[in-house]
Formats: sequence, C-alpha cells, structure tokens
Amino acid sequence: MVRLFVLLLVVSVAGCSGPQAVPPGCDALVLDLDRGTLNGLAPTASMDEVKGQFPCSTGESEEGAIYNFGGGVFFLNHDLYAYTHRDFFEVRDEFAGVTTPAALGEPLASFGEPDRVAAGASLFERRYGCLRLEADDEGTITEVGVHAEACETLEVPR
Repeated sequence: MVRLFVLLLVVSVAGCSGPQAVPPGCDALVLDLDRGTLNGLAPTASMDEVKGQFPCSTGESEEGAIYNFGGGVFFLNHDLYAYTHRDFFEVRDEFAGVTTPAALGEPLASFGEPDRVAAGASLFERRYGCLRLEADDEGTITEVGVHAEACETLEVPR
C-alpha cells in the first residue's frame, strides 16, 4: 500500500512540473506571435541572454550604436535579427524556424484589420506590445516583427 502511494505521488508530481525550458540552440526556432517570444525568450532580453540562448549568431552591433536600430545580435544564416536596444525580434522570408501562428508566406489579410498602418507595415496590438507584419505587392507576408513597444508609439524600422 505504501509503495502504491509513493508511486502515485511521484507520478502526480512529475505530471505537474509545468512547461519545460527550451534548451539553448538554433535547431528548433519558434517565434510565438501570441506571446511575443522566441523559444520562450522575450524581445526585452539582453544581448548576453540572446547569445546564451542562441549560440549561432553571425554578428552583432553594440548597444547604442547609430546603426542597426541601436544594436543587437544577428543570425544571418537563420534570417533572424534580435534588435536588443529597441527590444524587438525580426524574422524574414528565409527564417530557419517557424512562426506560430504561421505568418511568413501567408496572406496578410488572414490576420484581419491592423490597429495601425505605418510606413507600409501593418501593426497589431498584442499583450506584449506590437506585432508588425510586412507584405509584398501580392499581400503575402515577408517580414514579421515582435516588439515590446506599443503600436501607437512604435517607429517602424526602416
């Protein structure tokens, strides 16, 4: 009877452990557009946090630089850009991961009416800040930005 109780206790505790942390790496990149995270990492992460979580960067520019939107960590082989100074992640056409929900290559219209349109970008308010979608002339999404900043004050990167 005691063994059964211990077994049930171990099984129930193991089942309640909550979500598991995503191990560092660049093999299974997921940009969550609902939560505003990249493999669980928020766009407010520091350069060191980004490089620690994703050890495959191909370049960086220092915080406060006058180029690259103030600095960040870049993954050219993955078409992924972490602009840490302005607190946003950006993925483009050749992103070596997935967005959830699917966005790249999808019709912009599938996301509904944006809350704001600025400099050709469609901006959607989210709990974490702003989802920025950019599309080609046919209306197909080619670039996604997940910003910690609210859409109403967001300066679209150009």
